[in-house]
Amino acid sequence: MAQSKPFTSKNATLRIFDNSTAAQQTLLNTLMTALQNAGSQTPLTDAQKQGYFATYIAGMVALQGISYFDTALTLTGSTLNVTPAAQVEGFYSGSFSKLIGGVTYAGTWVSTGTQSTTAMTARINITSVTGIQGSATSIPSFVIADFPNFATIVAGTSAVALSGTATIPLQTVVHSLIDGITAYGDTGEKDNVVTAKLINRSGTFKGKGSTDGGDWSFDMLEIPADAGQQLVVAAKADQTANANRVWVQTFNNSNDGSSIQRWYGIGLVPSITAPAAVDAYVSLKVTVPLQDGQVRSSVFIAGI
Repeated sequence: MAQSKPFTSKNATLRIFDNSTAAQQTLLNTLMTALQNAGSQTPLTDAQKQGYFATYIAGMVALQGISYFDTALTLTGSTLNVTPAAQVEGFYSGSFSKLIGGVTYAGTWVSTGTQSTTAMTARINITSVTGIQGSATSIPSFVIADFPNFATIVAGTSAVALSGTATIPLQTVVHSLIDGITAYGDTGEKDNVVTAKLINRSGTFKGKGSTDGGDWSFDMLEIPADAGQQLVVAAKADQTANANRVWVQTFNNSNDGSSIQRWYGIGLVPSITAPAAVDAYVSLKVTVPLQDGQVRSSVFIAGI
């Protein structure tokens, strides 16, 4: 791709996408199938490849923030207006929305069948997460004020509180930037060379065979607490048929600081090696054999 302006490695980022859940694996398998372009002898254009990666990323972003359902809240107090009919599962229900650390968690709640005049329980289900979730796998406790409908059930809401801690386990973030990058290897597909020695001529015929994504690598300072590096280590440990991961490099235009150039690729992590430490820094080299379908793009894809 021709460049009209130089791009810089300053603040160049590297992002890795997880592939450890069934939903994530389905999205990646769909992407890889599309990039293989089976049944067609016409190579995919860069625009088509970008479109397939955009669909994949949109699907992965949609998975982020999904919660587990059966999380119990137990409300206690001396003035609960609970009737015998409330013993029926789901007798009470409503919705909620809570802002925590710049992130809005919204969803629904439904009562269980274990109500009494002094206590009631409910299960909550987060249906949407708006904002930057970060790498947290749980959120702080809710309070009674977060559930407006309870005012019709509970008299004297100021006397009612959650008993114990109610945390909502959230799905681990589906992608993350990798910190501590010190070097990138080369990227770019290449065609295998097919040769045939012609016995009726003095020369040898050479042609292009199947495409090889090549091997790529990057170096990083070891930061065990970094979410991105944790996903890299998890990819190395993955010995299943779903060990591929999507990688995204981003470079910035050195003139205006706003334009970008991205590279999208798919590859395994067969090895992470650690040479002898120099000046107390431990630099890891990550090797990534790439699949076909990588592409360079200046097109903005939402979600990353």
